[in-house]
Amino acid sequence: MTHLSIRYAVLGLAAITLATVSTGCARPQRPVVAQRLDRRGDEIMVCGQLFHTGTPVVLWTDPGGYDAYRVERRFVPPDQAAWNVSSASLETPNRYGIRDVADPALFEHVRGGGWTLHQLQGVVNQFVIHYDACGTSQRCFRVLHDMRGLSVHFMLDVDGTIYQTLDLKERAWHATKANSRSIGIEIANIGAYPPGDATLDRWYTHDAIGPRMTIPGGGDGGVRTPGFVARPARSLPVRGIVQGQTLEMCDLTDAQYQALIQLTAALTEIFPLLACDYPRDEQGRLITRVLNDDEWNGYAGLLGHFHVQQNKVDPGPAFDWDRVIEGARELRAGRSRQSARPRWGGRAQGVLCPPAIDRPGRTGEEGVWAVSTLPSRRQAATAEGPRARPPPGWSSARDAGLGPLCGARWACCRRGARRSRRGSAGVGCRCRYVARTQAVPTGRPARTEPPQAAPRPRGRQGSLTNRP
Repeated sequence: MTHLSIRYAVLGLAAITLATVSTGCARPQRPVVAQRLDRRGDEIMVCGQLFHTGTPVVLWTDPGGYDAYRVERRFVPPDQAAWNVSSASLETPNRYGIRDVADPALFEHVRGGGWTLHQLQGVVNQFVIHYDACGTSQRCFRVLHDMRGLSVHFMLDVDGTIYQTLDLKERAWHATKANSRSIGIEIANIGAYPPGDATLDRWYTHDAIGPRMTIPGGGDGGVRTPGFVARPARSLPVRGIVQGQTLEMCDLTDAQYQALIQLTAALTEIFPLLACDYPRDEQGRLITRVLNDDEWNGYAGLLGHFHVQQNKVDPGPAFDWDRVIEGARELRAGRSRQSARPRWGGRAQGVLCPPAIDRPGRTGEEGVWAVSTLPSRRQAATAEGPRARPPPGWSSARDAGLGPLCGARWACCRRGARRSRRGSAGVGCRCRYVARTQAVPTGRPARTEPPQAAPRPRGRQGSLTNRP
């Protein structure tokens, strides 16, 4: 090799290195064998996948968790826990089953190989709210698991701790006909009673601050937070009519409401058919009776146990539906605004790429629809469009400022689509709008002022006309 050739080779290598540094391209490190993956302690499990909620969650696999998969009874002496002993009082060793589906092929698939997230998203469209009438989650699990042979996906204790007892793919036994299409939660609260009933007086006393929950007989009831004092969010018992009955009930704690808001926002994001709303009448008010068959079959969203069964009144008159729904909607709206901000240098396929802006409804005349492999909101692939075509004046995606490595990994979406094909790296794809600018050198993203983001359409509302 001549001296001149060596010089050009060195210059070429330097140029490649400079381009790599200037675009910020970096490849992820390889996983280390036996490396422990850290958790934040706010994850719920759906089809074996973990999703953050932003509030403390204890899984059935965690120390101190409650495991509804176990056949043995949890709160009896060990020599009385096995099925051969408890079979005298329980009908079956299992407390859960397989969700019923109309398609025989799908049922055979989930029976033998389990649910995929996409399959489960097409089935779950209701979130059933219960109060446990036990006071604490530990007492609730004892009644459900040891005494009644039932189950529920979540329990929400008075301190705001959420316990997940089953993967959401399972058909928990908590609300009769709703089990196959729903997720269930038992909220720790002693419940609602006719005026004058002495139950609330036994469970609630007053101190210098106000009302507080006191477990009859003493003890902490298994509450995870040491020394936690459970106080109703409203100081006076709430009186209301449910199923035609006048009932009184002490409210949930503020910690319970905040945790439920976080969980509701997460579930309505994960499950597209689960509307963030409750059953309403023609005037938009809460329906306080059981839904008839047509109403129930066509409803998707949050609902109470009393909406499912005539003989139930939970979650009772004190449950603040608007606080939960409005709080969850605010969280989701804040998350949408966060994701709509320009991202300079987003990671795609292990390569750091130039800026892209969420912008539904644009066409090739104004810019380029593109797909990056940033994680999508629901980690789901819903549409795939044609390959990206550069706008007039650009010979390729590379000229559009996508960079030498990123350009080949981006594609177009159809008009109005939010997500596209799943990237080969295994993370969900998101449609991204690349603002139309003059051609810029590859590797140097053009920092242009992004167009004003169009408002995102709201998810399906939980009206009675909503069909799953």
